Amino acid sequence: MIPIEENKQTIINLLNSIHRPDMDKLICKLKASDFFTSPASVKYHLNCPGGLAQHSLNVYRTFTRICKIAHADVTQESMIVSGLLHDVCKVGLYIPSGDSYRYNKNQPDGHGALSVRRVKHFIQLTDQEEMLIRWHMAYYDDDFMKEKKMLEKVYPEVFLIYFADHLSSLFLEE
Repeated sequence: MIPIEENKQTIINLLNSIHRPDMDKLICKLKASDFFTSPASVKYHLNCPGGLAQHSLNVYRTFTRICKIAHADVTQESMIVSGLLHDVCKVGLYIPSGDSYRYNKNQPDGHGALSVRRVKHFIQLTDQEEMLIRWHMAYYDDDFMKEKKMLEKVYPEVFLIYFADHLSSLFLEE
């Protein structure tokens, strides 16, 4: 069973540790949405209430560990922002349907790009954070190969958040 309230408080505390204008508004928006109660997926990992928040914490924690091992040039603040907010594109994506969920067909298109737009509606992102969130799906994003060489040179940390996301969904989540 996923500890929904505990995860919610942990995420809010982590986001509150970042002192940026309008972070409080972003937190209020998350609290008013299904971010803390929605599944992470309906087909793959954490298809259960609270799955999205659990996945976000797993990615943040895994990303932090991978960055430390790789001696990556990513601040703790950027790890929090990118790790916890990479999938805000999934807010409103899944609608309860009986004992499961179904897709909301009225959801805007995009994944990483949608997450970036939603976060930037409230807080300013560094260039690195924007790239980390935008490209966290890497090879699963149709446009990734067009940007791969640039990302390898300028934002190689994108591969670390991709690995953190992928490892979390494969090894830490059902």
